[in-house]
Amino acid sequence: MPYLPTELLSKIFTLCLPEFPEVTEDAELILPSSSEAPMLLTGVCRRWGEVAAGTPSLWCQLSLRVYPEDDWQQRALGYDSWLKRSRGYPLSLAVECCDDDPTKLRSLLQPYIHQISSLYINIGYDTDRPELMLTDLSALRDLTMYTSGGVPLAQLIRNLPSTLRGLRVMRFDQNAFLFDLDLISSCNPVWSRLTHVTIDVCHSKAALHLLHLAPNLSSLAICISFPKMEALEPFTHARLQSLRIKGYAPQTQLSNLLDALLLPNLRILEFYNISHWPHQELKAFLTRSRCQLESLLLGSKVRTTEGQQAEYAALIPSLEVVADPSCSGVFGPYEWCVGHH
Repeated sequence: MPYLPTELLSKIFTLCLPEFPEVTEDAELILPSSSEAPMLLTGVCRRWGEVAAGTPSLWCQLSLRVYPEDDWQQRALGYDSWLKRSRGYPLSLAVECCDDDPTKLRSLLQPYIHQISSLYINIGYDTDRPELMLTDLSALRDLTMYTSGGVPLAQLIRNLPSTLRGLRVMRFDQNAFLFDLDLISSCNPVWSRLTHVTIDVCHSKAALHLLHLAPNLSSLAICISFPKMEALEPFTHARLQSLRIKGYAPQTQLSNLLDALLLPNLRILEFYNISHWPHQELKAFLTRSRCQLESLLLGSKVRTTEGQQAEYAALIPSLEVVADPSCSGVFGPYEWCVGHH
């Protein structure tokens, strides 16, 4: 029986890859398994093993775990063998580091540091020298940090490379840091380069300040934690296409933010966990922005009437209004967070 051409077999192997795991607050990393591609493919027969090992695109995504009690040397050998097969291709890595000292992880990744394009990493308050894990990432485009209070966040963000376009910062718990005006200002000038951001902010004024500093944003997801109402200066953001807002506090107020914003290029608008619904303010915002909004998602704890939804649709005839109270509103990573090149 004739062999399939190597190029065709490589393409078939690529289609066999499992979906790179989405990393959320309650998800665990799925480590490489001998029962799944690409490892599974290497054991079928000699030729398949050779083709799989010689196809770099099969080895560009990897979840790593570093624990103090691990047999690190054995685990590191496996990780290094995997990464060598990527042969310089851009890498998407998800790293769970529960060791106080990141030196071992840095040593492992050093030969591949300029290949890393997408990175998820957790950084605990007891992590020693967390900057070691985020230094010299010259090809990094998308970063998700899962962290807690006590981490020098502004310093870490300020030192991120100019290639970065997507930043997502998640908290271990709700008592950890929030982005206020000072923290957002301290992270400059990184914001001006970003196109996708997901963070937790203290109040609407902080969210508006972020938009001022990030003129190239295309997508913004924010969690607003405190019901702080302040007078806001009107502001137009010309490039924002997707906006997701989730309230943490029971009395989260959005009226002042909607009153201040004008988003003429907005296409997707989502709300979660907003108990005080700003119906009139949203109508005024849509009218004022004159955007070609395509989707309005009303998620968990957003209570609207069919009449209100019909008013939104009447303002923008092409608008699809989706009221989904079953939606949890937990922000999963955007497609740019993990596995995007």
